[in-house]
Amino acid sequence: MIDSPSNTAKQHTCASPFSTVVSDNTSGRELFSESQISVFNKTLQNYGEVNFRDAKWVLKPIQSRRPITIDFTRVNFDECDINFIKAYIVTVIVQSPNMNLSTAKRELHNCITFFDFLYSTHVYISNVVSALMHKYVIHIGTLDCPPSTKNSICATAKKALRFAADYNLLRANLIAFDFQFDEGKKLPKRAPEYGVIKKLDRIFFDLATYVPLDMRLMYLLLRLILNRFSEVQNMHLECMVIPEEGIFSVSIPVQKATPLSLPIYISHSRLIDGNVENILFDTLLKQQQYARTNQANAMEYAKDYLFLSSKNPKELLTIDGFNKYLNDMCQKYNIRNHDGTIAHVTSHGFRHIGVTERFNSNLIMSHEIQKEAAHSRIEETLGYGYQSIYDETNRLEELTNYTLSSEFTHKEKCITPRKPLSSKRYDALLQQPYVRIIPAYGACCDMSCSPKYEQCITCDYFVPDNTFLPYFEECILILEEKLNRFYSNPHASKEAIQFNEERLALYKCFVASCAGNANRNEMIG
Repeated sequence: MIDSPSNTAKQHTCASPFSTVVSDNTSGRELFSESQISVFNKTLQNYGEVNFRDAKWVLKPIQSRRPITIDFTRVNFDECDINFIKAYIVTVIVQSPNMNLSTAKRELHNCITFFDFLYSTHVYISNVVSALMHKYVIHIGTLDCPPSTKNSICATAKKALRFAADYNLLRANLIAFDFQFDEGKKLPKRAPEYGVIKKLDRIFFDLATYVPLDMRLMYLLLRLILNRFSEVQNMHLECMVIPEEGIFSVSIPVQKATPLSLPIYISHSRLIDGNVENILFDTLLKQQQYARTNQANAMEYAKDYLFLSSKNPKELLTIDGFNKYLNDMCQKYNIRNHDGTIAHVTSHGFRHIGVTERFNSNLIMSHEIQKEAAHSRIEETLGYGYQSIYDETNRLEELTNYTLSSEFTHKEKCITPRKPLSSKRYDALLQQPYVRIIPAYGACCDMSCSPKYEQCITCDYFVPDNTFLPYFEECILILEEKLNRFYSNPHASKEAIQFNEERLALYKCFVASCAGNANRNEMIG
């Protein structure tokens, strides 16, 4: 006889990828009606010819990507609980349009972990109460996995219970429980070393050096435009047009490929006769010709798309294949970091290096970079602006022109005179634990807090980047003009006036900091 939760004795750890607990479908325990399951099934069919009751779903997003399979064949719960998990996965996919479908696999694994625990405690999901969830958090805390994984597992359980409450499946009115496994202080993700990228540039931009066509084109696009690999991979075969003589435009999607969501395409125009642009134009034409030639034999999901692989023309170039090729090239050409280690570069590193290059150019401002990177928040773009430790060291020298006193800590004000940089300035700055770059603003001397970007301007530990001074001076003029209009309008919003006054004071503070920093450097010099 198949065991039910009430007499199951075997306990399963959350680390197991699939459950082996089996229970019967107790009479009167139906969670969803047939009409509700029919609605879930209709929604699911938007993703391909798949049925809700199938043991294996092959999901096909509208955008051309390799189909993703979600396998329920080894989920050995009773039918009610399997239907609950399936319905939850459908909802997760639909309600998270910016989430890659492969994330659903992680949600499935986390759901299995949750139901393993419920079965081990002989409790159905409808009978879950807060006290039990507190025990669940304690149980997850004992697992041998990173804190981020533990937080993910508990977050899925919380979302699953919220989903159950939405369908009136819980007997308790409110299931409240807290979890927060300490992941430690997260260091910002950094761009690869600029010297490494320059060496790779010399290889991939040199047409005399043999590089497979698809690899070269992917490299050129990722270096010149702030797109993700998945977006470039989804470029259509007819992605290029020549709107006028001497100019070509390339259309690339700027959203992650998502189910039921067509990406927005943005055209990037370039001069054909530019040195770099001509290489891109020539490579694009050759890749188009190659893709057209191999359309007949291409897999269905890859038809009408540009990046048919040079290694296997039936398939699209994959991110794993591209990243492996990058690092094979680093090995082949002995491309090393400043510390002598062989460089390791990924496709996403080009997005980071592209943002930092734009910040440091002093030509493109934060909001313009945000738009090009298709970020929803400026903080996300600024988070991409962290250079490698080695490159940041060079940047810090430009900003400060002095090293901080060795006695300086984040609890003390730095009032001692700065010393001129020694011949070992790079090593000294690298070993200095209390300095970091705040992208687009300056340097921070307090590692005890997280960057707040514009709010950092008023901090005593902030050192402004004078190269951004013209931008803030222009902002001050615009704000002053806007406030004058507000002041002359008796119906102007008090909230708008206050907001703009605060911004004006903040930007004036930056300008004053730049002036103070310049005077201080003159005294040091």
